[in-house]
Amino acid sequence: MIFLSYSWKDQAAAHAIDDRLRGQGFDVWIDFRQLNVESDITYQLDAAIRHCSLFVAIRPTNNDSSPWMAAEFLMAWKYFKPILQIMPVWQG
Repeated sequence: MIFLSYSWKDQAAAHAIDDRLRGQGFDVWIDFRQLNVESDITYQLDAAIRHCSLFVAIRPTNNDSSPWMAAEFLMAWKYFKPILQIMPVWQG
C-alpha cells in the first residue's frame, strides 16, 4: 500500500496522482477516502504509515508544508519506510 501525504493546498495534484496510481493497480491510502475525522486522527495516520510499503510526499509548491505533513514524515521515518518526495509540475 502507498501512503500519499500532501498539503490540502495541493489536493488537486494529490487527487490526480491518486487516480493515476490506482489506475495502475496500486492500493493507495489517502485521507479523503480512508480517514475518519470522528476517530483519533494521529492513531489512524500512524497505523496506515506503519503498514504502508511506500510513503509518497507531495512537496508543497510553496514550500509551506502543514504540521500534519511533518508529523506523517516523522512517522514514516520512525518506521524506516521508503520515502519518495515529489513536486508536482502543474498547478491544480
